[in-house]
Amino acid sequence: MTIEIGLGALLLAFFVVVLIIRFFHEPKLVIYNSVLGLITFLVLNWALGLGIPINFWSLAIVALGGVAGVFLVILFHFLGILF
Repeated sequence: MTIEIGLGALLLAFFVVVLIIRFFHEPKLVIYNSVLGLITFLVLNWALGLGIPINFWSLAIVALGGVAGVFLVILFHFLGILF
């Protein structure tokens, strides 16, 4: 396993743990953040022409992470780790 994949998996695992903790404290906030993240991801991908494939994994990361997930997917795309 390369260092990039390991780092990506570690960041994703940390992200999921933080999301689970936040969801149990404020579920409405997490739902709003997820919807806002999905809309932001689709608009940025279309408006800026980022070329990030819209598939299960990119949408799952964005839906779980919200706006922060959008930046994580963009970072992974530009680093060539996942997308």
